[in-house]
Amino acid sequence: MFAPLEGKRKFYIMDDADTMTIEAANCLLKALEEPPGYVTIILVASNPSLLPSTILSRCQRLRFLPLKLEEVARLLATQG
Repeated sequence: MFAPLEGKRKFYIMDDADTMTIEAANCLLKALEEPPGYVTIILVASNPSLLPSTILSRCQRLRFLPLKLEEVARLLATQG
């Protein structure tokens, strides 16, 4: 992982992390075990139970509920 060119932090976001192969998960383990201090790794998963336990044990889980349709409509109307 390379140091940030601008700012003090670097974020990596892995969407659909629950669909990665075992080989990919094994490659990710080292990065999760010893990330540089300036790095934050975010794994997004619809079904976290599909992630290997070795990955889950190295992560902090945050749950987000889907927005209600009315809230989405309000945000789109006010934010464009």
